[in-house]
Amino acid sequence: KKPTSNNNNTNNNSTGSCGRLRAEFSVELFTEFDTNGRTLALGRSFWTDKNPFVGVIKVFLFVFTISVYFNGVVLSPEPKFFLAYLTNWSLTYAFIYQALSLLNTWIFDSLLVIKMSWAMFSVAAAHQIAVSILFWFAEYDSAIYSLTYFTLMSHGGVCIAVLVEGLLVNRVPVRLKHYIFVVALMDSHPEFGAPNNPYMDDDDVALYDALAWKKDAKSASLFAALLLFVFLPLIHLWLWGASLLGRQYREGEETAAPYASFSKALEVTQIQPPKKKRTTTMAEI
Repeated sequence: KKPTSNNNNTNNNSTGSCGRLRAEFSVELFTEFDTNGRTLALGRSFWTDKNPFVGVIKVFLFVFTISVYFNGVVLSPEPKFFLAYLTNWSLTYAFIYQALSLLNTWIFDSLLVIKMSWAMFSVAAAHQIAVSILFWFAEYDSAIYSLTYFTLMSHGGVCIAVLVEGLLVNRVPVRLKHYIFVVALMDSHPEFGAPNNPYMDDDDVALYDALAWKKDAKSASLFAALLLFVFLPLIHLWLWGASLLGRQYREGEETAAPYASFSKALEVTQIQPPKKKRTTTMAEI
């Protein structure tokens, strides 16, 4: 059924949240056709029009994240071991997303960069939220950790910066299917390598107590499974719901068939309804 047009620039929830949730599994990974039958305005979603005010905000957020990252590298007792920690992987994803976002606004309007930043927002935001929650509720011990600038910013500050940029500055339309990128990059971390992990030679070098594989493989397996298949999906679901509130749509334009591929969607400008053939009346004869 052909979707109806709506000139309002805000989200149309007429299909209902449950209906949209089900429809998310029918859309392709990168399509500008939304599950409510409307066409996303990707330019406004990612600010590809080189707006200087938006560009300055993005530069500020990017510099902030980079400063936190290199503060951690400089202060690390073993810089070569820096990326062994999940926290620092999440920082890496954050500044990669922000760098791609900057390219969209300041340098060029590239479909490839748009798709990369689209996927990387889900990765960066989900990892930042997960790391921040797990650190403060499962890992933090005042006897071990001091409340330094790096500790606070890498477990909360950068998370806020990523969410502000992705949901308020940009209006990234999170796709549920993008979870495959989130879980793939989380699972690639050495801590999830079980006994084959090079950092797991003995229990003393386990980076996280919950993932001490050789000490308690069953508990470590349970924790990893809950993180990858319960905790992270709930975070991603929340990101998807939050992104519904500010989605940007094309104005004054009817949408084409929903769920089309990204490349086909870019060819669509406006579909005009067929003109009705005028018939001559008896009075005119």
